[in-house]
Amino acid sequence: MQRHWWLYAFLLAGCAPQIEPEMHAMPPGRYADYRAVLMEAGRGTKMAEGTPDAVRNRFAECGSDYILSGIAPLDRINLDRYARGEVAMSTEELQRIDYVENTLHGSQPLTQGGLDRLAPFCKDDIPAFKKALGQ
Repeated sequence: MQRHWWLYAFLLAGCAPQIEPEMHAMPPGRYADYRAVLMEAGRGTKMAEGTPDAVRNRFAECGSDYILSGIAPLDRINLDRYARGEVAMSTEELQRIDYVENTLHGSQPLTQGGLDRLAPFCKDDIPAFKKALGQ
């Protein structure tokens, strides 16, 4: 299964401490909510040298909103609690959420094209994103 790069980054970066086999938790208090996790991953996206921080921040904001639009409300509540380190989530549960989001949005990472999918969230920023990502 191909993951959205943000969800993949979230799984890699966020699941460092293991609580039980196949159960993962983020460090308590590190993030306010799941959007903060996505924002951090978005800001870390490889972009052209000299890309202004404002473009990186807008990409992170817009991409986060896009990803969150594909997550069910109950899953969002659980992911927010997970991001705060309040609960652990199994790899299977995280994969299920990723599968549903991929079904709604497709599995092609934003960094590899398809930035027009962001239009409902930040239409005016897309040209700057394309330039920064070399698209």
